[in-house]
Amino acid sequence: MPASQWILLNVPAPLLGAAVVVLAILSALVGSILTRRIASHEKLRLHNDAAGNVFGTIGQIYAVLLAFTVVLVWQDYTAAGEKAQKEASVLGSIYRDAVALRQPASDQFRQLLREYGQQIVLDEWPAMARGGEGARAQKAQENIWAMTTAFEPQSRREEIFFNQAVERFNQICELRRERLNASRQSISGIVWFVLLVGGFITSYFPFLFGVEDRRMQILIVSGLTVTIGLILFTIFEFQYPYTGTLSVRPDALRELHMLKGLV
Repeated sequence: MPASQWILLNVPAPLLGAAVVVLAILSALVGSILTRRIASHEKLRLHNDAAGNVFGTIGQIYAVLLAFTVVLVWQDYTAAGEKAQKEASVLGSIYRDAVALRQPASDQFRQLLREYGQQIVLDEWPAMARGGEGARAQKAQENIWAMTTAFEPQSRREEIFFNQAVERFNQICELRRERLNASRQSISGIVWFVLLVGGFITSYFPFLFGVEDRRMQILIVSGLTVTIGLILFTIFEFQYPYTGTLSVRPDALRELHMLKGLV
């Protein structure tokens, strides 16, 4: 399990967000002390115009990168939620259509579907939070395929419903595969490196301006560092859609009538 995923799994989002704010303010205080030791505000004031032009360019570039990353992470997060909803909807449709099969195959098939949905919620969802997959959910899927390959429709009506059920279960397997892949994907280390270095440069560049009032300078830099820190915190929290306090939950599956009382 990557370290970032472990942090999301074990550290509550409010606590992590508060830590980001505190560290941002402390870093602004430290930066102010170090800068004033290196150069006085009178000396820095001589270069305010040049520093302002450079800061404007760096700030615009970093803002675009930050916004692009936030949008990308949020789109992946919302897509994960939509796929979970769709997976539950398709599973419920198969369960409903299975009543058209003859007995005892109908009850057996519906029972296997209930077991599959139950294992997805109770076994696979916690496993995805750790970047894995549910062994019992996989076994339940294989049991369904074993039954469908052995079943032979005996009427035209039964054949239509059975073929439709098989097609939809193929769709569920594809959605499950996409869900498992999404649970392991995150922002690459190179992107994080650029975001963190760019955030550091953007946050501390205002210290190069010759501001006479030290407290005002600390206040300005603190506001900037806290804002950037919270945006990075948001990206961090949503990069694994199935891990952490703000992760996608299997609520759509829990709400299925077929799983009432089982999950």
